[in-house]
Order: sequence, then structure tokens, then C-alpha cells
Amino acid sequence: MKLTKKYKHLFFDLDNTLFDFDACALMSLKECFDKHQLNKWFSNFDEFFAAYSEINIRLWNEYKVNKLKKDDVKYGRFRETLAVKNVRDEDLTTSLAEDFLQFCSDKNILVDNALNVVKKLHESYNLYIISNGFVEVQNRKMDLTGLAPYFKKVVLSEEVKAQKPSRVIFEYAVKSVNARKSESVMIGDNIEADIEGAKSFGMDQVYFDYNKLPENHGLATWTIKNLEELLEIF
Repeated sequence: MKLTKKYKHLFFDLDNTLFDFDACALMSLKECFDKHQLNKWFSNFDEFFAAYSEINIRLWNEYKVNKLKKDDVKYGRFRETLAVKNVRDEDLTTSLAEDFLQFCSDKNILVDNALNVVKKLHESYNLYIISNGFVEVQNRKMDLTGLAPYFKKVVLSEEVKAQKPSRVIFEYAVKSVNARKSESVMIGDNIEADIEGAKSFGMDQVYFDYNKLPENHGLATWTIKNLEELLEIF
């Protein structure tokens, strides 16, 4: 049953909401591992990935609260991963960091049904992106996946100088498209960045349970397990 409340503006997160970042990142890291022969230090890719993942999560969390700069994450995650094996090579660190972003931006893997859902929603709503991702890859993802024509604006934290869950980026996004938050909804996979951020700003939210986690205990306005459920809401 469709909502009786009429929304006009749907704001989407990009990574792991529409763009399957986890799948693309995994493939890209494997390409980096092979290209740079990291098996010289790591017994296999799984060992490398486990070390990288722990470091990457920690650095991203620090970046989100402005404890680190972009390059601290971009290069630091590979620098620290190599350091696990006592490898200190800035040229290799730089190559890994740049190759990873290039490999990621060359992939066009979307979450199941993402493009079809976006096309249908585009017929009745204004669509926008709010993302914490790096500028040099997010816009390319939009173009390569075919999402770009359906979105009126892409708001990136790097350009706004504020990251989700800060109300600054939500306020900027809404004002920049002349929308009202009462007529807007945030759709995303991250409880803290997307759901809590939008909720504290006063915008309704749809939590996309991309990772099939336990229920969010009613934190979000709606919770969905697949993107097609959006068509039942809107």
C-alpha cells in the first residue's frame, strides 16, 4: 500500500545502497594483490584482506569525525597494511592506493534491481545522492553504471566539507535543491551516517539492510531488505 503522505524528494546514499561497493572493492583489492605481487609478503589474499579491512574501517571512522584527512585514508590504509609485514615502501603504497581507486571506478556493479528501481522512482520523484565517498570515483560510478541521468544532483562530503551524519551535509543538500525536509526522505545502508544523521536533521529515513543485519529496533522510519520494496513505499 502506498503512503498517503506525499514526498517529493528522495535522497540516496551511493555505496552499498545503489552501487555494490563491497563487491567492487573486493575485486579491486584482488587485482591490486595480483598486480603488485603482494604474495611476496602475505601468504594469500585472505590474509592481506583481513589486515586491510581492519585498518580501513578504523581509518574511515576517524575520517568521518574529522580526525584524519582524505589522504590519510587513501594512502594510510595501504601503508599500514604493508607495515603489518614490515614493508615500508612509499612508491608501492602510492601505486596501490591509486590503482585501487582506478580499479573501483572502472567497475559498474550495482545492488540488485538498483537501476530498475531508480528508473521507476524517477518518474514521480526528484532523486539525489548524498555520499561520503571520494570525488574522483563517485561521479565516475554514476556515469559508468547508468545512474547519472536519473539524479538531479550529487552531493559529496568532500565538496561540502562535512560528512554524514553531520546535519551540515543534510541541510546543504536540502537547501541546494530548494527542497523541504518534510517532503524529503534519506535512503541508505548505514545506520549511523544515513539513518541517525537524517533523523537528527528531521528528515524521514529508509534503512536498506544491505548486510542483512539484525533488526534496527525501529530506529528508521522504514526498513527494507531489498530495493524493490521502495516501490511499495513510494
